[in-house]
Amino acid sequence: AKGHNFFTEAGDEDFADFDHNLAIASVPHPLLLGDDTKPAGFWLPGFTGIHHNNHAAACSRGWKLNVQAGAGAAQSNFDFINNTAHACGFGWRLFPPHQPPTPNVFGKFTAFRCSTGMFYYSSG
Repeated sequence: AKGHNFFTEAGDEDFADFDHNLAIASVPHPLLLGDDTKPAGFWLPGFTGIHHNNHAAACSRGWKLNVQAGAGAAQSNFDFINNTAHACGFGWRLFPPHQPPTPNVFGKFTAFRCSTGMFYYSSG
């Protein structure tokens, strides 16, 4: 796919459930958004959704949290369990700095042959 494989737009989705999905070989696209030059398997505008048993392979970013102002920054219903990134530039990347308003659930994340397994840039 050109650009991001799984993409939630503004962050106003409540309890989006990503379960047993495969994101593979996202391809950069210079004519879409600037963010599409380094596309992610799963692109999120904040700490939103339920992510269980997903796999991202050969993507520039396995999971990319690019926190957006508005609904995406306010969400905190994030559940991230048993996910895998394989041969991605970043397995999991959060940028710009953000600290969600409530704790989130992280469990069993495997980053295999990624340049960087997890990059979590927090403001607090």
